[in-house]
Amino acid sequence: MTKSRLMISALIAVLLLITSSQLIAGDDSKKTKLDPEQEYREEFLQWYKQFYPRNSKKLEELRNKDKKLFEESYKLKEHKFADIMETYKKNPDFGQALMDDLKVSEYQNKTLGKIRAEKDKKKKADYIKQLNNIVSKRFDLAVKIKKFKYEELRKRIKRMEKKLADREKEVEELINRKDKEIENRVKELLEDQKEK
Repeated sequence: MTKSRLMISALIAVLLLITSSQLIAGDDSKKTKLDPEQEYREEFLQWYKQFYPRNSKKLEELRNKDKKLFEESYKLKEHKFADIMETYKKNPDFGQALMDDLKVSEYQNKTLGKIRAEKDKKKKADYIKQLNNIVSKRFDLAVKIKKFKYEELRKRIKRMEKKLADREKEVEELINRKDKEIENRVKELLEDQKEK
């Protein structure tokens, strides 16, 4: 038998041993562990509770009273906040900037509604001043968010450059080993031929 066949046989034997030992042990961890979707849901609900406690309380009440309505409400919340939560886990400052922008955006929409509904010119002018401040705040947040995105992009580029350098190094090493690799492969092929 060639070295490669021996290695494959040994690897298969080790995998069979590991698999059989897990079956014998019963692998109790699977019985108590939540599936990934449930695990994510619980993680999301904990995060949501931390940052939006009042709304989270309402959602929890729905969970206990009306499962269907809870599901609908949960999906809406998850759709709205999932990316923010993931960003917050990686970079709390960036996540906080996204949450702040969302709050200011909602406040902006309410203020626009007040402007449209207001008939009194003086009150309308006050709302417009508020809107100016809100838009200024959103601008600042947009710049802050862009800076975070650029920083993430820089980090990604650095990781990609490192991967590229590693791959180039692998190719160089492979080229340097060409003669030895060819010699070994020819020996293997000849040994396989003898066994047949």
